[in-house]
Amino acid sequence: MKVKLFYLKLILFISLTTKAESNELLGSQYHCVVGISSFHSFNKFNPASTPDSNHNIFLVNTSPNIMGVDELHFNEIYGKINVFNNIYTSLSYSGINNRLFTDNSIRIGFTYVANEMLQVGLEFNYNLYNVIGFTQQKFGGVSIGGKLKLDDKLYSAFILRNLFKIDLVHYNILEEQLSSFGLAYILSENLYIEVESIINISKSNALSLAVRYDIEKWLSARMAYLSNPQSILIGINLNLLEGSYLNYTVNKSNELGYSHSFGLSYLW
Repeated sequence: MKVKLFYLKLILFISLTTKAESNELLGSQYHCVVGISSFHSFNKFNPASTPDSNHNIFLVNTSPNIMGVDELHFNEIYGKINVFNNIYTSLSYSGINNRLFTDNSIRIGFTYVANEMLQVGLEFNYNLYNVIGFTQQKFGGVSIGGKLKLDDKLYSAFILRNLFKIDLVHYNILEEQLSSFGLAYILSENLYIEVESIINISKSNALSLAVRYDIEKWLSARMAYLSNPQSILIGINLNLLEGSYLNYTVNKSNELGYSHSFGLSYLW
């Protein structure tokens, strides 16, 4: 019975992650495109984003037992550093690995901070998806992003993900692309709000809304809503030591149930 349940949940998981366009959504770390509402005011999925005051950042995240299934375990390692003047580079790995399938992604990105108003970024990704003993797919993609400070409190940003997405086995250009456009507003010194429109040219679209409140200098709370796949996320971020943070999030999806994420980050 447990084996049958695992297979049923696996089929649902694969179909929904395909619809969501990214397994990061199941890591309980959903970020709006601008990133102001995220912890450290940083969206690691937007190549134009940098952490608070242009810090360097290193983080690790893990999401065990997605949908209550031990085999669905998401892990991520990410780093972004200033390499030369206003240029930053990032490198990340994320993936799910179990006895039936593996889904791994490696991303390399570059960010240029033109001035205090404008940041642009470029990212290359490599994805390897393998259903063990059945099929293997390799994909490569290019994404671009931008972030614009409109005034002291208002920001906008965009991401074009998989602007070029190529099947590396058959060398076919795939049509599946996704874009995000958003606005963020700083309501007060401690309160941030963000809204985003997500457009998938080959599938259904979505809207998202996120709010972050810095309770104290050492503690932040965050809530985010995503319309498709419909889910709500609640998270906290705790400053352990100077530059070191611990975060926990729980994500409730109408279709996938609960998933939890634990992370450590270090800024310098």
